[in-house]
Amino acid sequence: MNKLDQMRAQVRSIDREIIKLIAERNKTTRLIGEHKKKSGIPLRNWEVEKQVIDNAQTIAKNYNLSTTMIRSVMQQLIADSRVQQEKMHYSVSLGKKEKFLIIGGKGQMGKWFGDFLSNQGQDVVVFDKKSGSSDFPVCKELRPGLEGVNYTVIATPLNSIPDVLAELSEIKPAGTIFDIASLKGFLKPALDHARRQGLSVTSIHPMFGPNARTLSDKVICLCDCGDEIANRRVHKLFLNTAASIVELSLEEHDRLISYVLGLSHFINIFFMSVLRRSGQSYRRFQQVASTTFLNQMKTAASVIDEKPDLYYTIQKLNPYGEELYQCMEQVLQKLIYVVREGKQDDFIEIMKRSREWLKP
Repeated sequence: MNKLDQMRAQVRSIDREIIKLIAERNKTTRLIGEHKKKSGIPLRNWEVEKQVIDNAQTIAKNYNLSTTMIRSVMQQLIADSRVQQEKMHYSVSLGKKEKFLIIGGKGQMGKWFGDFLSNQGQDVVVFDKKSGSSDFPVCKELRPGLEGVNYTVIATPLNSIPDVLAELSEIKPAGTIFDIASLKGFLKPALDHARRQGLSVTSIHPMFGPNARTLSDKVICLCDCGDEIANRRVHKLFLNTAASIVELSLEEHDRLISYVLGLSHFINIFFMSVLRRSGQSYRRFQQVASTTFLNQMKTAASVIDEKPDLYYTIQKLNPYGEELYQCMEQVLQKLIYVVREGKQDDFIEIMKRSREWLKP
């Protein structure tokens, strides 16, 4: 074995030791998770996480290592620990077993909620008119499926939710009803009607997709429909997770979402559309791509791969969309104007104000 092979063998040996230490770390953090669960301690402690990262960066400096790299490594280790601890927390039923009917349970988010609730030990049943498989019992008719339910989850496409609420208003099932729609304002008439019919309804918006492994760092918007009991019952479902629950009115939700989803989707579709019209191939751009371009491309590609009909609906049905478009037009026109007219000071001021806005 020559000297290079010996050094490579040494690196492989070090790698094995690193992996072994990560396994030992995970074993210890699982024990911490068990202790938290038994003691009723909240799953996530931001202060402790900060201390862990700060301590690792201090040690990194002593070994002349990149603090940015070490911070990234520690964040990944902490995230993996949270995944394990969270599964441990919510993989048991809280109190008595309850029955959940998921309308639209064969869809991607319907399946996610089915898995999430099943992991809590809940009884999950699905009603969905579309073809496809399900890991849970499927009822062929809605009315019989609603018998004895404690919760009804509406996970159907956006446009169909008002009709689903209207049908539920006629049947008048017991228990709590909540939708998971990404827009709320257009649902208000149907939600108000359901409440007048005596239904217990509320509305949530999970700010993540069906590929979420854990609720760590995830946000769930809880939109008040005027039923405090329904709000509390749905909030309870996520108590033993690391999700952040943000309470909003229906109107405030849609105004924020017009920027959080509407703007971000629009910008990425715009970005890809401009590139497509450039006359250059994607491969050609890759040959000269900068770090900024690659990061933006990765985000834009993930948006383009989503369902176009859903993304169009999010744009079209948001009552604050026109307000957003007017703002976008003004900003774009201003940026183009200051560059064309050679107003460097104005351009610098725009970037300066944006940096200031980002400060806590």
